Amino acid sequence: MKRILVCCLLFFLLACVPTPEEEIVANKAEGRLEDLIDTDAVAAYAPENEARSLRSRLGAPDRVTETLTDHVFGGTLHIDIDAEVEIPDVSAIPVCSIGEKQLSAEEKERLVRSVLGEGPYYAFNRSIYERDVYRQYIERYQILIEEIWSSPNGTQEEKQSWVNDMEAERNQFVRALQKLTVDEPMQPWTGSFADETVSVADMQNNQAVIHSDVILYAPSGVDTESYAMQHPIRTDEERQAAKKAMTYLSDRFDTPLVPMSISRIEDADGYDGRLYDQSHTTYVVELLPVYNGIACFPGTTEHGSDTAMQAAGYEPDYTKALPKERILAYLKDGEVVSFEWHSPMTLLGTENENVTLLPFAKIMEQFRSHIFLNYYLDKLDGKESELTLRIRAIRLCYALIRKPDSGAYYLMPVWDFAMDAAWLGEDGAWSHETVCALSINAVDGSVIDRNLGY
Repeated sequence: MKRILVCCLLFFLLACVPTPEEEIVANKAEGRLEDLIDTDAVAAYAPENEARSLRSRLGAPDRVTETLTDHVFGGTLHIDIDAEVEIPDVSAIPVCSIGEKQLSAEEKERLVRSVLGEGPYYAFNRSIYERDVYRQYIERYQILIEEIWSSPNGTQEEKQSWVNDMEAERNQFVRALQKLTVDEPMQPWTGSFADETVSVADMQNNQAVIHSDVILYAPSGVDTESYAMQHPIRTDEERQAAKKAMTYLSDRFDTPLVPMSISRIEDADGYDGRLYDQSHTTYVVELLPVYNGIACFPGTTEHGSDTAMQAAGYEPDYTKALPKERILAYLKDGEVVSFEWHSPMTLLGTENENVTLLPFAKIMEQFRSHIFLNYYLDKLDGKESELTLRIRAIRLCYALIRKPDSGAYYLMPVWDFAMDAAWLGEDGAWSHETVCALSINAVDGSVIDRNLGY
């Protein structure tokens, strides 16, 4: 397609600002995106021996600080932007096809050997796992009871009340353990590494699972579901934990990774976190896959109130979930003891080796035009409400975009305007999630709903 047609398309997309009566997902491509992807690849954004970078070619600043206010459905929305503009250090932005990772039998076997050793292998024993979990919780509650009695805080009556609560919780696991029938001994694994789903254990019932939706390794009896809110990596110890996680996973997978955030299990709120043995340090590191030097964030789009959306007449279809590729590594005393890789993906091909990106100024124009069309507030007692969204990161990254009539996806560059969806921890550090107030396609300027993939 001639470049003049591309310019006309871009002008059309940027000029047609939707009204509140239009569909919530503005500027759906409807074939135009494919036309843009099929254009000739552009020259490198940051060629060797040139001082200009991708940032300078896009005209993007290091930081954006501004405030916006306008009326939305149900009230008034304030936008507080104080955000670092995050841009990958690359010279090309390819658009690729990506799909579900399919490991060969040989790759599955190599992965299992890397976590469970050379065998022999056994069928995962659910009853032994439950026994080990119950024992672990009984031990944790007992430790907590002893800590309550030895604590200098609280009166005798208060301590007795706390202990009574802990004993009641502990006794639930005691009764469950007494009722449990344990199937012993471990039975040999009779499956094949060529099976679509591989679930195998070692003699200690440590389990490895390889499936299209998840790849995981978990020691028997280790409960990894409860952990503190994630926060940015900030200390030397946390950086070391993240480095250890990356090294461990890089030895087993060919997908480059970068750490996104971290939490410390012992810092979790409530009994679950407090029950972890405080003599150990257990970190959970969340990592992101990197394709072509660009991180792929599992973002979600926040539209505000679901009931307000319905009142406005919108019924978005969320029945078909978009894959969210996420990697969690659990470290105890500096060593990886477990990991989970959800919705593992792999590159299938390159659609365009280097697409034309809109200037950053155009992206900001689109944000200002569309943010107030994509957020909904509930009225309170019949009166319009008021809310402030705090944008704390504007990042150029990859996102999955649905590919028409295909089980695969485009790996598309987008600008995420990430919100401060957070809770303030005791140390004053903000936890965060990958929640976006708006995501804008970096190629054509269309608004992307990260929950739907278009």
